[in-house]
Amino acid sequence: MNKSALPTGFTLIELLIVVSIIAVLTGSILPSFNTYITNQNLRQAQEQVKNDMKSTQIKALAGAFSDDSNVKFWGIKLSTNNGTYDFFTSVSTSWCTQAYNGTTFAFRSTSTPLPNDLRFKGAATRCVYFNLDNGDITNINPIIVGAATATSNCRRVEMNGAGRVIINLSSTSCT
Repeated sequence: MNKSALPTGFTLIELLIVVSIIAVLTGSILPSFNTYITNQNLRQAQEQVKNDMKSTQIKALAGAFSDDSNVKFWGIKLSTNNGTYDFFTSVSTSWCTQAYNGTTFAFRSTSTPLPNDLRFKGAATRCVYFNLDNGDITNINPIIVGAATATSNCRRVEMNGAGRVIINLSSTSCT
């Protein structure tokens, strides 16, 4: 028999088997890839909050602004309605829920938004204060970050009164 007379190529059944195998593999990989992306977004949000807190603490240790000698604290005001937070200086730690008025609070800047529509969980408004004398932190409850609609798979940024800010990599409840 002549070699050029032999059929070459793949049969339809062989092609269907290969396409089916690829479809099954893709279907099994996608859910874990989505979980990976979600975890990376949460990790990025944690890093952003931690870095901004440390930066604010450094500002507190550097001292007050020349425009207000009564300032005793640098602060971060967290709100659950969006993924940003405000930086401010303050004369007291008891003014978190009031409007900025230039005497008790002095607004300084707003953060960049957290990635992928992430939000702060918990109380509607919360402030963290950094003492200008020593950088110590007031209101040391963990900051919880998660998706706006999520009730699980949130992450925490934790701190202690002496000024240590750390990331907790384990998932936590979003309440």
